[in-house]
Amino acid sequence: KSCNKTFNALADSPLYRMKKAEKWIEYTKLMWEGVSLRKSAKALDITLRTSFRWRHMFIKAPASFNPSVLTGVIEADETSLPESFKGKRAINRKSRKRGGGKIEKVPIFIALDRSGAISHKVLERNTKENIQAQLKPLLSSGSVLCTDGNLSYKGIAKELDIDHKRLIGLDNQRVVEGIYHIQTLNNYMMRWKAWLRRFNGIGTDYIENYLSWFRFMEDNTEYSDQTWIK
Repeated sequence: KSCNKTFNALADSPLYRMKKAEKWIEYTKLMWEGVSLRKSAKALDITLRTSFRWRHMFIKAPASFNPSVLTGVIEADETSLPESFKGKRAINRKSRKRGGGKIEKVPIFIALDRSGAISHKVLERNTKENIQAQLKPLLSSGSVLCTDGNLSYKGIAKELDIDHKRLIGLDNQRVVEGIYHIQTLNNYMMRWKAWLRRFNGIGTDYIENYLSWFRFMEDNTEYSDQTWIK
C-alpha cells in the first residue's frame, strides 16, 4: 500500500530520527481533526517547536506520490485559495494601502480519474499555458477529458487531439452521455476545503503539502502503528 511506502520512506528523513515516535499516531489524529499546534503540543506533552516540526514533516511525506499519469475518464478543473504568508517570517511583496486592493488568489490545478488517482499543482498564474503544462503529461492514450466551460481546456484538447467533454454551467449540463461529468472532482474539492477550515488558514507555501496529506488520509482511513514507524 502507498501508506507503507510513504512512511517506510521516512526512514531516510529527519522525522525518522525524531524522538517520541510512540506519539506519532496520536499526533496525526490530532492533525486530521485540525487541532492547533499549541493544543496538540499540550495534549502530547511536547514542545510547540516539536509540534510545528512534526506537522510539517508529516504533511510533506506523501507529496512525492503524485501520480505521473491518469487513465480512463479524467476530470480536471482549477480552484483557488487566498494568498497567505502564514508561517513566513518575511513577506516578499509590496505593502497594500489601508482599505484598498483585493486579496490575491492562488490558483490550484487538480485532476483525477475514476480509479481514485489524483494529481494537483499550485499554479503561478491561471493561464492556458500553465494548465497545459500540468495536464499534458497526465493524459494517457484513449482517455476522455471532462472539464467545465473554461475555454483553455477546449484549446488544449484540440492541440493534443484528445476526446473532450465540456460541462457548460450556463446550460445546466451536469452529465454528458450519462457518464461524463466533473462531480467527482467538485466533491473532492469541497471535502478538501471543508477540512482546511479546521486550520484557520494555511500558508501558500504549504498548499501542496496539505493537498497531499488530505489525499493520503482519505486513501488510508485505517493504518497501524507499525505502518507509521517502520
